[in-house]
Amino acid sequence: MKACRTIIYCGFAQWAWLLGIAWMGLFPVDAVAQATIPEDTVKHDFLKDIPIGPGTLDISGSLRLRGEWLDHFTIQEYGAGESDQVLLERVRLNLDYQYSRRWHAFVQLQDAHYWLSDLQLEDFGPVCSYQNPLDLREAYIEWKRDEDSWFGYKLGRQTITYRDGRVWGPGDWGNTGRYTWDAAKLYVDTEFLDTDLIAAKQVISEKNHFDDSHCDFNAYGIYSRTKNWPVDLDVFYILKYDNEGIPNPSGGFGDLQSHAAGMYAGGQFGNHLDWAFLGAYQFGKRADNDIEAVGLNMQLGYTWDVSWKPRLGVEYTYASGDNNPQDGKYQTFDGLFGGIDRFYGRMNFFSWMNLQDYQVSFNVRPVKQLMISVDYHSFYLASNQDAWYYGNARRMRQDASGKSGSHIGEEVDLLATWKMNPQVEIFSGYAHFFPGSFLADTGYHEEADWIFLQATWTF
Repeated sequence: MKACRTIIYCGFAQWAWLLGIAWMGLFPVDAVAQATIPEDTVKHDFLKDIPIGPGTLDISGSLRLRGEWLDHFTIQEYGAGESDQVLLERVRLNLDYQYSRRWHAFVQLQDAHYWLSDLQLEDFGPVCSYQNPLDLREAYIEWKRDEDSWFGYKLGRQTITYRDGRVWGPGDWGNTGRYTWDAAKLYVDTEFLDTDLIAAKQVISEKNHFDDSHCDFNAYGIYSRTKNWPVDLDVFYILKYDNEGIPNPSGGFGDLQSHAAGMYAGGQFGNHLDWAFLGAYQFGKRADNDIEAVGLNMQLGYTWDVSWKPRLGVEYTYASGDNNPQDGKYQTFDGLFGGIDRFYGRMNFFSWMNLQDYQVSFNVRPVKQLMISVDYHSFYLASNQDAWYYGNARRMRQDASGKSGSHIGEEVDLLATWKMNPQVEIFSGYAHFFPGSFLADTGYHEEADWIFLQATWTF
């Protein structure tokens, strides 16, 4: 009954908020009923091109509310009979000052809170992915590239993302966002290649005060995208360096110097078949161990040219694991700096670490504003001796003997996205997790459920 009341309360709160916006006139009430209105009726032109000094200011932002019900798991762990419910709020305000067509300064403020959850702030460590009171999420200046120059730059606090966000990505599903950086980026643009050079420190999202701390490691990267090719082709290199002391799996501490080199390729065959490939190889030193790890993702999809645009896709994701922590080799792929929220099941049970994920997806668009999708995942350990790494990269379960096998379980995700108008989007879903033999042999192994309803208003 408590779970039912929570779902009803969360749904009522969000729909009441939407109707409140309609009542205040920020968008016409009949848009809720008709599900579509002309774009030019909802533009807030008075917030754009505001003359200030030698330039102009654009003001934009978003308000997002999401209710979740989590059965037999929490954001921190799976099992042990734990369940939870949470109502999440996130507000972002963007200020973009344009001095010229190439130079601008951008600031984003963020306020994120949560309610109803059984988890208190003290149950989290220094970081709570649910809460980050009013803070500075982005603040940078950017000199953009154009046809007259090969170079540009972006300096300051920023998010970094390429392609689908699997390698570098902000992880925006989380209430506070997964990655924010104090960084310097240099753009080098030529006729055949766009290259970004990156030097960055990851910002720690503080749950109680201003975000003025950083993770111990430094991150450096090169990301290049080819131009004027028949397919999309990117190559990248990432260095993660930490001299503050990293635990050695075989005992003791030492420095981390992890290199990752990889590529992304993708495109279409004709009008129906799409494909993508991503691969990365990690090498270097973790304390006294040699790093030897691999991460892969392969996708293939087919879209029918009929009214509902049905698409069927298959996907395989691999991240190597460590078979023997005592052999002087560290073989667990560390997931790089990408998001996890859209990739390895919507319940966020998995990181891109010691993982095999077999996925089948199907989606349709009954109308232009509505997408309905179903995803099926089957999860296995890449190494039976290594751990199952949860969405927060924490070791959730391990059998060092390897005798419990590799099958962690299956997940089915049912999702619906409704773009009511250019400003308002409703996103809802249900997911179910079926535990596999690995969980049955190592402890708690109840099935888990997740329901969410999210409303986002942008201006």
